[in-house]
Amino acid sequence: RSPPTMIQLRPYQTDAIARIRQTSQFSRAVLVVSPTGSGKTTIASEIARLTVARGKRVLWLAHRAELVDQAFDRLREFGLIVGTVAAKTTRPPNPYAPVQVASVQTLIARNLRPQADVLIWDEAHHAPSDLWSGLATDYASSLLLGFTATPERSDGRGLGAVYTRIVTAATVRQLVELGSLVPCDIRAPSDR
Repeated sequence: RSPPTMIQLRPYQTDAIARIRQTSQFSRAVLVVSPTGSGKTTIASEIARLTVARGKRVLWLAHRAELVDQAFDRLREFGLIVGTVAAKTTRPPNPYAPVQVASVQTLIARNLRPQADVLIWDEAHHAPSDLWSGLATDYASSLLLGFTATPERSDGRGLGAVYTRIVTAATVRQLVELGSLVPCDIRAPSDR
């Protein structure tokens, strides 16, 4: 079992986790949408901690080395034993760890599929890409939780090919009202 975390979650994060757990009872592929700065990594890390506490394994997917490193460090703050599967990280591998943080590119290039009961996909809007969509299929019996601030793709491809439900953890307006984000002024050219 993993030790209890000393990380204090914000109320909206705790609420989001409850809604994610409820939604995952009806869907094996849930997209979690929340703004930049809302603590998506914290929410996902707590879900990983709760998963490991139930004796299950987690695979955390990222597409850049700095995201692998960031996730590894945050998961360790939650008291978890973590390994990496990534070519361009300085964080150590540990194939026996119950949580693996992997580069999507490394998994595909090495044709590796670590055992996982729950997949946590960072920057989840990338999942429907031609190169990466097979990973969701390869883990058809696992719970897939995708996290993103931007639930759309520039190529117009929908996320419904991978995810069947959406949970909005928080909105920018809610976070500004809570004082978690500062209000912003949006400026744009008058002519596109």
